[in-house]
Amino acid sequence: MTSRTLATIALGVALATTAFTVPESASWTLMLIGFAGLGYTLRSRRKLARARA
Repeated sequence: MTSRTLATIALGVALATTAFTVPESASWTLMLIGFAGLGYTLRSRRKLARARA
């Protein structure tokens, strides 16, 4: 095998292992909390801008 073939195989294995993984529930929870925080921040800034206008 050549080094190019080995690199192609390694890339295929890396893609196969990362493409089919499912995030843990803790990751989903943190992501949802982050989106909720962003939404709250954007909403409160809009209210503040309306109050100043």
